[in-house]
Amino acid sequence: MQTLRDTLAVIVSKVREQFADCSVSSQDITEGFERKTIYIYFDNVRQNDFMKKFTEKKITIVMIYFPQEERKNTAELLEVQDKLSNLFSQNDTIELKEGVYAYIQDIHSFRHEGTLQFECQAYIFEEYDEVEHELMEELTHKGGIE
Repeated sequence: MQTLRDTLAVIVSKVREQFADCSVSSQDITEGFERKTIYIYFDNVRQNDFMKKFTEKKITIVMIYFPQEERKNTAELLEVQDKLSNLFSQNDTIELKEGVYAYIQDIHSFRHEGTLQFECQAYIFEEYDEVEHELMEELTHKGGIE
């Protein structure tokens, strides 16, 4: 079963590939950060069981970009906004592990107090790990068959 932690690791890795010159972090922002950092976290996680065979997850992926300069950063914010939008709209299917994919929808970004906030929805539909049960032919009775 794909965990949220594993899913976050894949998303962070994908963003790091695109932003080699920028720090990408999923650590708690209250621990501090350097400028020119993308902070990634999940919000609004919903998980449902589907017929006791599949799990369905809907996750809001939130990224906050802290530009190099606190002021005079319009061009930098627009460049990062374009890169993130292209990364998640052109590659709207992200392989999390073999046979499990996140489908990206509803991309939204906006500026907030000198930072760029980028959000998108990830939809993940995964089959439960199969639990093997004995077949009827393999069952044995305590006293044997008479």
